[in-house]
Amino acid sequence: PSAVRQVTEVDAYEHVADLMINAAYDPETNEMPAFEHQVGSHGALGGPQTHPFVLHPVEFPMTDGTIHSAPELHKVLKGWLAHVGQPVTVRE
Repeated sequence: PSAVRQVTEVDAYEHVADLMINAAYDPETNEMPAFEHQVGSHGALGGPQTHPFVLHPVEFPMTDGTIHSAPELHKVLKGWLAHVGQPVTVRE
């Protein structure tokens, strides 16, 4: 359901690949093509993902909501730097 939003978001990044290749997920077979010989994959576009998690010290603040993208996780990580007194560079 969020595939269009996610691809649009990635396309808007300042540093993005010239060519982004993705596989289609088949919900009937629960399969997706891999581009190389491997045992696992990341679910393809629209496929199931594993259950990601962030393991961190309990004293580090964490968002109450779900993290949906790399920029959202980056914001959390930058917050942790500030939390431990490290300088944080903010780019506009």
